Amino acid sequence: MLETPREPEKKYKAQYKGVYMTLRILRTVNLLIKILILVLMGIVYLAIIGICRADQDTAQTSQAEQIGPSNQVILQAIHRGVDYLLAQKTANFWEAVSPGQEYSGGPTALAVYALLEAGLTTGDPRLQPDSPELAPAIGYLLTLKPQSTYVASLQISALTVFPSNQPDCLNALIRAELYLLNSQHADGGYHYQWDGVKGNEDRSGDWDNSNSQYGVLGVWAAEMSGLYVPINYWYRSDNHWRGSQNPDGGWPYSQSGQSTQAMTAAGLASLFIIDQYRQDGATSNPRQDQNIQNGLAWLANNIQTKDDMYYLYGLERVGLASGWSKIGSTDWYRMGAATILADQNPQTGGWQGSVLAQPTPVIPSSYALLFLVRGLNPVVFEKFAYAGSWDSLPLDDANLSRWIGQTFEQQLNWRSVDTNSSFDEWLEAPVLLISGQDDPKFTTADIARLRDYLAHGGLIFSVSVGGSKTFTAAMQRAATEVTDGRLQLTALAPNNPVYTVEYHLPASLGLMGLTNGIHMNWIHCPVDLVTTWQNMDTKNNLTAFQVAANVYFYATGKHRINADFSLAGTPNSAATGPVRVINVALIRHSGMWNPDPDGLAQFAAMARSSYHTQLTFTVESMDDLDASKTPVAYMIGTQKFDLSWQTEHNLRNFLNNGGTLVVEAAGGSQDFTDSFNTIAAELYPLAYLQPVPMNAAIFNGTTPDSVLLKQIVFREYHNITHGFSADAGLLGLDRDNRYMIIVNPYDISSALVNARVWGIDGYAPGSAQKMLMDEILYGSAKAAAVQAAAAKEHQYSQPLSYSPAIQQ
Repeated sequence: MLETPREPEKKYKAQYKGVYMTLRILRTVNLLIKILILVLMGIVYLAIIGICRADQDTAQTSQAEQIGPSNQVILQAIHRGVDYLLAQKTANFWEAVSPGQEYSGGPTALAVYALLEAGLTTGDPRLQPDSPELAPAIGYLLTLKPQSTYVASLQISALTVFPSNQPDCLNALIRAELYLLNSQHADGGYHYQWDGVKGNEDRSGDWDNSNSQYGVLGVWAAEMSGLYVPINYWYRSDNHWRGSQNPDGGWPYSQSGQSTQAMTAAGLASLFIIDQYRQDGATSNPRQDQNIQNGLAWLANNIQTKDDMYYLYGLERVGLASGWSKIGSTDWYRMGAATILADQNPQTGGWQGSVLAQPTPVIPSSYALLFLVRGLNPVVFEKFAYAGSWDSLPLDDANLSRWIGQTFEQQLNWRSVDTNSSFDEWLEAPVLLISGQDDPKFTTADIARLRDYLAHGGLIFSVSVGGSKTFTAAMQRAATEVTDGRLQLTALAPNNPVYTVEYHLPASLGLMGLTNGIHMNWIHCPVDLVTTWQNMDTKNNLTAFQVAANVYFYATGKHRINADFSLAGTPNSAATGPVRVINVALIRHSGMWNPDPDGLAQFAAMARSSYHTQLTFTVESMDDLDASKTPVAYMIGTQKFDLSWQTEHNLRNFLNNGGTLVVEAAGGSQDFTDSFNTIAAELYPLAYLQPVPMNAAIFNGTTPDSVLLKQIVFREYHNITHGFSADAGLLGLDRDNRYMIIVNPYDISSALVNARVWGIDGYAPGSAQKMLMDEILYGSAKAAAVQAAAAKEHQYSQPLSYSPAIQQ
């Protein structure tokens, strides 16, 4: 039912005409030669590019995989599609058939389902269940008595986007669920209608896989909303889908038919659901579902399509259920989105198709929106697929993400990544989930990828399946190896933000963490949470889900992530190349002098692309500073300190010779800031640290290539702790018409790696990067001015030299 197709120079005199013509001929020949050379160079260039591409990846990839629509373009298409679908409503309904017929209610249910899902993704107030646009249609669905498989399934799907315990909603759900439970045949299949006389009757072979997938989808949505589903239902469904699979791995529409894309997607999506109820618990060597593996192989070889929205919706469900961004070598979402956007009407914003031989825009437009919005939902927990028992409980991440999404009213996806996945893909989730029972025995490539993920602000969350001590010990070794032996997993104090950021968790969990003294990079739970996630057992162990929610809110700084989330931060504008080089000394001392080692490398990359500056960081002690070599010194610290008289003398020489000392109290350490107040008074008794106004030369954009900063944005944690302020709060030692010392009393380091975690008293990443860059540019410019003035003074102070001839 619901399947849809789819001028000569005049200055020469007459006597020079021959010469002129000869010159024109020579110029033409010369031009042709140049063109020929350029063509040949182009051919060679293209050949080289082709060879390079072949060297990079010999596997065949689809065009959609290489070039796909951006998230922003997709969101624009969604908004236009929503406007179009709302405009198709007639008397509060979306119907393709007359009321009272067996398929009535189906189009309205599908449209409401798509629009509610779009509302969760976009936040459009028109797409809330109580909005004037949708409330009447939902009221109609609450009174609907389904007379077909499709209608019952879509009715449940629409009414469970926003779960409700109101009696009229529960009654409508129960009616639709009972219809689907009773209309399932004894062999597990479905057809269009049920006569309402005998439930689960024996009608062998009287089924089609389109209706059968919608039967499973509807019952599953009912079960997810809290309704009871007998276990026998899942066994009957399992029997049908495994029995109806063709030998080639695909599924047909009906018995003895050829495998099709849409029906293979239906079979896979159904088995992914059914497997939730056929898993027997955690095992070191989880059972591979061969039917699913065969189906994925068939689909990977037959994945391309044109404009079949029905199939694309099924494909999306397979992609999301499997947790993989690619099926075979194809990025299924980018491919599908490219197809859907190409088919979107440029004038109306909708999609066309037909149902029951009648043209209708409702069905294809709804399916198109469902594909676009559900595939665009953000990922919180990415699951690391290492070479071992990483997937002993394959539904843990899926169920966990579903619970968090439902609890906090946000649609979330989950995904698996391995060392072969693109790093950009890794950076699209704030948390990497690692679980298992045995030692994963991470490879060198695994460790390198984990290290890079942490260096870009990611958070690793590992959990021992079954409370395995072997896995916990392996995670302790891996955490130390990833940080090159600098840090290790240690027990977290009960007042750590992970215990309290959203829910108050029991200290008996024994959570462990790897911290650089400012924020955590790795959290490990030695207690089994994964089994509870797998079984969706919120009744007996809600704490297991609350732990994950706290990790989510800690990793994101208590912010909801959106479809454009990336740990890589906002891309910087391209530059023509560095026009200056600034050498910066990173001060080494006995305390924590470089808490986020990879932050400066990322900061330098940003400086090259956005500030025309090549920053070179060298590690120096304060006694060795030389302003002629490193005009700016950067000191990071977290605790109280003191300087010897000799070190103070050396620092004073550095500052007097034009050097600028930029100081950061990492983590917002007041002890470190207070220490510099003391040091400044000892260095220059008649000077002292004082607040730096926002109109000071550091911020006012007068330094070449610097950014004018009128206000600073802080992290939300800082605003809660100190109150809102747009002033940077900088302290400076102003002497000889320049700030020799600039003290940042709040954290910058974490922002350089784009860490968004909760509990950091610091500047927001964008402000931190701009502010630090302005400080370095200012310090370098002032050093150059001081040294130029000194050189000029030295030149005029030299005694006059006379030649022997003049002296005589």
